[in-house]
Amino acid sequence: MNRNNKYEKLFWSIALLGFGQILNGKFLKGLLFIALEFLINVQSNFNEIIISSFHGKLKKQFNKRIMAG
Repeated sequence: MNRNNKYEKLFWSIALLGFGQILNGKFLKGLLFIALEFLINVQSNFNEIIISSFHGKLKKQFNKRIMAG
């Protein structure tokens, strides 16, 4: 990994929120973003929705969330 390549930092930041900040030397900010991303994804069951969309069950998943909400 080339730490001087700004495009590489950009793409890593897109792939994993906070990783671009870590590559820029802002460790606390980067770790905070990674922790927040993990917390938000777990609390919102976002990964479950993504998996349902891969299986073509997105409408069923949204109806389930709306009825529970």
